[in-house]
Amino acid sequence: MKRVLKELVSYSDEERRGTMVGVNLFFGALLGANLGATEKLPLAEYAQLVIMLCGVITSMFTIVASRRRLVVLVTSGLLVWILGAMIYLSDELVPAEAVADLHRMLVTLLIWVVFTVAIKLTPAIRDGEPGPPSGGKRDLVAEEG
Repeated sequence: MKRVLKELVSYSDEERRGTMVGVNLFFGALLGANLGATEKLPLAEYAQLVIMLCGVITSMFTIVASRRRLVVLVTSGLLVWILGAMIYLSDELVPAEAVADLHRMLVTLLIWVVFTVAIKLTPAIRDGEPGPPSGGKRDLVAEEG
């Protein structure tokens, strides 16, 4: 059962990189759109938000590449918690119209982090191991070559 599950839910290195690029592109654009909607946020709070987002996103990418994943994961969790606290406390500090935008931004960021960690924790197909049966074009090309 474990082998069947690994064959169905696994990535080669190329597939993992492609998936990460797609997820990062999508969520980066979505987060950018969310940031664009925060025009009612005072400049000082906007700057703090951008700095915190930069820290969370940078640490999220570091989780994927780091040998010290636990340290980076704890740091990322702490940054997400601080960002969440800032947004929660912002209910009293920023205009009411901007609060919903901040909440959407936090949800977007949390989903992005979950997707990134899930992709990283998905089993990898090593060279020489049989991959999942896809029946796709890639298999046909491999058979022809």
